[in-house]
Amino acid sequence: MLRCWGGGIYEPPAFWETCNRHGILIMQDFMLACAEYPEDDSQFMQQLEKEFSLAIHMLRNHPALVLWTGGNELGMNSDPQSNYSGRKIAEQISGPLCQKLDPNRPFLPTSPWGGKTNNDPAWGESHTSAWYDTNFLLSDMKDYRQRISDCTFRFASESAIVGAPPLHSLRKFLSEDDIFGPDKALWEYRTKDNPYNGIDAMTHYDMLVKTAEQLYGRTEDPILRLRHMEYVQCEWIRLAMEAARRRMFFSSGLLFWMYNDCWPASGWSMLDYFGFAKAGWYGMKRACAPVIAALAPVDNHVELWIASDLAKDASIPYRLLIQPFSASAQILAEGTMGIKGNSSQKVTDIPCEKLGRDCLLVCDIESPSGTDRAIYYPGPLHDAILPRTQLQVFQSSRGSRGQVRITAENYARVVTLEGDLDFSDNYIDLLPGESREITWTCPTGEFDGPVNVICWNQLE
Repeated sequence: MLRCWGGGIYEPPAFWETCNRHGILIMQDFMLACAEYPEDDSQFMQQLEKEFSLAIHMLRNHPALVLWTGGNELGMNSDPQSNYSGRKIAEQISGPLCQKLDPNRPFLPTSPWGGKTNNDPAWGESHTSAWYDTNFLLSDMKDYRQRISDCTFRFASESAIVGAPPLHSLRKFLSEDDIFGPDKALWEYRTKDNPYNGIDAMTHYDMLVKTAEQLYGRTEDPILRLRHMEYVQCEWIRLAMEAARRRMFFSSGLLFWMYNDCWPASGWSMLDYFGFAKAGWYGMKRACAPVIAALAPVDNHVELWIASDLAKDASIPYRLLIQPFSASAQILAEGTMGIKGNSSQKVTDIPCEKLGRDCLLVCDIESPSGTDRAIYYPGPLHDAILPRTQLQVFQSSRGSRGQVRITAENYARVVTLEGDLDFSDNYIDLLPGESREITWTCPTGEFDGPVNVICWNQLE
């Protein structure tokens, strides 16, 4: 699902035709957002009525359209029965027009909507994020996994998390000095701030830098520092989706802010301005697979869950490992779990006393839709001393397609493939001795190559 928010545009026909063809659902705001509007101005209200009527006539025949809302964050955190800005528009214009011109689709007066206040995590739909929270951003962030797990909602139509674009895209609009030098002026310019954030004078760029440093450690290596800033988004999205799917169906939907960029920038999007996937895209792709594993810390143990979006019941083989960074794994448990269709189920508990600081807890599963892996480390992984590893890389290509086979000597942290390419997977961890083959396509034709392949703990 995509949400066309009230600060954007009514998308052109090509967008809607693509969504119709590929089964992409659309939640459509009317074009009002984050402001107080002159609801007592009759001329303004008349213009809104004309605009909204045209929008409904233009979009109502698209099967992709599933829901209308009166706008974005009008009366955010207000009592739905209060006289919040935007209520009159919804009650006198947008709501009646939807009822008259498109009566078979739901209409919400604003987004978020419902509950004791408009943004109630226990009722209706909400805009919520464990990251975009003052208390978290001012903390040492060591409990980030627990905060993600505790961030509840029924349907989150907006959940924010930032991440830097990949280096090959940054180089299209920033110089090497801009990217890696001490002056952050161009980073700030290209990371649009929210003037209402009010978080200890930190800009959005500062928030990203702090998050990367707290989660992955400080480094004097400017390229590794950038890799950390990319990966924040990937890990956060994976963990947030794991948590939401464990709560199926208390939580019934999660949309991340946001899908794409309208100018060359660093920030919220999962696709950069040039159409290439950021790290968050790959985290979301893996987390939205039909069947996933999830490892969740709870008090003095870790819970293993399996979540399935398959329509039918399935038997899911799983293997739970204690994986040292540079030695063979110890099998902790393995078996087959019967999972009902459209459900999540806890498989087992793992006592934290079984987990060391020189190893990972890993769960691999197989399902009719493919494989998945969940990884857990008891604390920030930058506290661990990772051995350096050698990557063996074999590449082949033909025209606009190719493949890369990667083998890791020891545990390889965040293996990243670089280039103006669309990869089948990226930003992955490899266990000692493990190999993965990743395919790619070049959207602009032939790619001269080779693909640059690195990991965080790679030998020089």
